Amino acid sequence: MLGCGFNTAAIFDRGAVTRLFPIDRTTSIAYGRLRDGISDALVHIPTSADCCADLANVEPVRHVLVIYRDGQRVWEGPITRISYSNDDVEIAAKDVMFWPYRTIMRGEYNNAYPNIAYGTDRIGHILRTELARKEALDPPINVLPYLQIHTEADTARTSRHTLPYQKTVFEEIDDLAAKAGIDYTVVGRAIHVHDTSYLLGQTPLATEADFIGGVIVSVYGMDLCTYSAVTDGEGLWGADE
Repeated sequence: MLGCGFNTAAIFDRGAVTRLFPIDRTTSIAYGRLRDGISDALVHIPTSADCCADLANVEPVRHVLVIYRDGQRVWEGPITRISYSNDDVEIAAKDVMFWPYRTIMRGEYNNAYPNIAYGTDRIGHILRTELARKEALDPPINVLPYLQIHTEADTARTSRHTLPYQKTVFEEIDDLAAKAGIDYTVVGRAIHVHDTSYLLGQTPLATEADFIGGVIVSVYGMDLCTYSAVTDGEGLWGADE
């Protein structure tokens, strides 16, 4: 069974190695995981919580939110926003793809013929080169040690050529995902880069026993479509069936 799960959270220093303090009380914890995207987390804390005095020292980008499910680390990433109100503190964070998102490709990366490369290996080379600057910080962002590049014999290849300062690292990765047969996914601190046909993992089978209460399955006739058309309202139209 998947179970309901019990979520908790803590604040770490950059790199998520040094734990600063746990968030002792929350009113809600929400997080996700995306393929070919950057996932978000949102934690709400009542101002009466004991940790609120410590939260006053937390800085966006410098500090990291780590979320646990039943005691296991399941999500982490740099804090991007902290909002205070009379009775609530809201912490927003993004997964570790935040770092490529905020990193310019300062180097030239030429995979034009005859230097054609696997798309995954191109991304791995760009990440290792460009994120090295942020790994040199004290403390480091601690992302490259967890980088997972999955390259197989049938992985899509690329002949791309980019010039210095032409893109951010994330823009190049996301464009390869959109147009060149590559996927990327963040799991915890690890960025996984793989071909679209590569099976990264499989979730457990969910059954009726995994739900609280009865399961309802509905079929909506209002969603049925057998013929569709568009018009400009002045006699020009197009249709499909």
